[in-house]
Amino acid sequence: MTAVLKQHADRATARRFARMFLRVELSSVLSKHFVRPSTALLVASAATLTAALIPTMQVWTDSPVATLLGAFLTGTALAIVLYTRTALRVEARSFAAAPHKWLLPLGEGWAGAYIKPDRRGRMTLSSVWAYPRGQHLGAALMRQICAEMDVRCCDLHLVAVNGRAATFYRRFGFEPVREGRFSVRMLRPCSPTRATVD
Repeated sequence: MTAVLKQHADRATARRFARMFLRVELSSVLSKHFVRPSTALLVASAATLTAALIPTMQVWTDSPVATLLGAFLTGTALAIVLYTRTALRVEARSFAAAPHKWLLPLGEGWAGAYIKPDRRGRMTLSSVWAYPRGQHLGAALMRQICAEMDVRCCDLHLVAVNGRAATFYRRFGFEPVREGRFSVRMLRPCSPTRATVD
C-alpha cells in the first residue's frame, strides 16, 4: 500500500513540475525572450497549421483578409494547445525518470530542474526554471544542484539556450564547450578539490 501511495505522490510531483515548467516557458515565449527553442517550435507550428487551414477557411468566407486572419488565429491557438499538451507529458515523464531531480519551494516561489543521461551518457542538466523570476531563486537552485553534484564528483553538462543563460551558468562554474548559432553547450567538470572542500 505504501508503494502505491509513493507512486501516486511521485506522479503528482512530476505533474506539478511539468505545470510549473510550462508556466515559466510560456511566459518566456510571450515576453521579450524570443531566442528560445520553444519559441521557434511554436512559430513553425503556427505557420504550418495556418497554411494548412487556409483552404478550410476559404470555404467559410469570401474575404482573403478574413480567411488569412481566421487561419492564423486558429493555427496559433492549435499550436499552443498541442505544445502545451505535449510539453506537459514530456516534462512529467522526464522528471519522473530522472535519477537526480529538484522541485524546491524557495521563499515565496518555486524552482526546479532535473539531471539525466543524454544520448551519449553524459549527465545533463535540463529544464532549469524558477518562478517568479527576478528573486534569485534560480541562483539558490543552482547552488544546491552544484553542491550535490560536487559531493558525487560528477561532470555536469547543459545546453544554454541563449547568451544570457550562458552568462548565468558561468557563475556556477560552467564553461562553454561548443557554441552554436542559437545555443551554447556547457560543461562543469568534476573537481575533487571542490568536492573535498565543500
